[in-house]
Amino acid sequence: MSARLWTPPPERARASAMARFMREAGFSDYAALHRWSIDDPEAFWARLWRFCALRGSRDFEKVLREGERLQDAEWFSGARLNFAENLLWQEGSRPALIYRDETGRRREMNYGRLREEVGRIAAGLRSLGVQRGHSVAAWMPHVPETIVFMLAAASIGAAFSSCSQEFGVPAVLERFGRLAPRVLLAADGYYWRGRPVDRMTELQEIRKGLPGLQTTVMAPNLGGVGDLPRDAGIVPYDDLGNPEATDYEQLPFDHPLYVVFSSGT
Repeated sequence: MSARLWTPPPERARASAMARFMREAGFSDYAALHRWSIDDPEAFWARLWRFCALRGSRDFEKVLREGERLQDAEWFSGARLNFAENLLWQEGSRPALIYRDETGRRREMNYGRLREEVGRIAAGLRSLGVQRGHSVAAWMPHVPETIVFMLAAASIGAAFSSCSQEFGVPAVLERFGRLAPRVLLAADGYYWRGRPVDRMTELQEIRKGLPGLQTTVMAPNLGGVGDLPRDAGIVPYDDLGNPEATDYEQLPFDHPLYVVFSSGT
């Protein structure tokens, strides 16, 4: 075995969530905890659910209903909860997102502000007709707006998918074309090695190639709102929705959250 690169100090290891869960479950070492998870998965996952204090409107009736095939297994049947709600409950002044792009620009958002933004975008998506079971997509760089949009979709029960803006038009359409997204979040471009890369021409091709697309929400990354094209199917990100408390759709545990394309990795 190769040399271990790093070991956390004992006090840091003892303070970790994993160590706290081990102590709460009555185990003194990781190997024993792992063995328990294999020998009695229902007891293990039920204990972990309680330890994580997952929030929901209805508790699970059974941890695991096994099927003939691996993919037929049903986890936490009967439970009703929302992924976004379980991420956004924390105290409002705590930092939630800290972002810095390659130009050095820094942005920070605490949980209170993140909840407000998710509520606003969720209200905007609902006003555009997005409902539970629909799909939305993002052709975006790694910016806070992408995360807000994903959480807003999750709060409604809409499935979210994304592609990097480095992807070409055929690659984007191959993926998003399978989903028929009603709403697309897109930026005008991204930065690479400090240089702006404009993607507006490619965006128009993508929009034309998605026949079910109703609205494109534009989040300017290179320019300002005034630089956006005037188009009835385009809504500036900052104009979407009105601030309101998020109404978290209560969903089964196996409700689709993401559609993820691995690109073969």
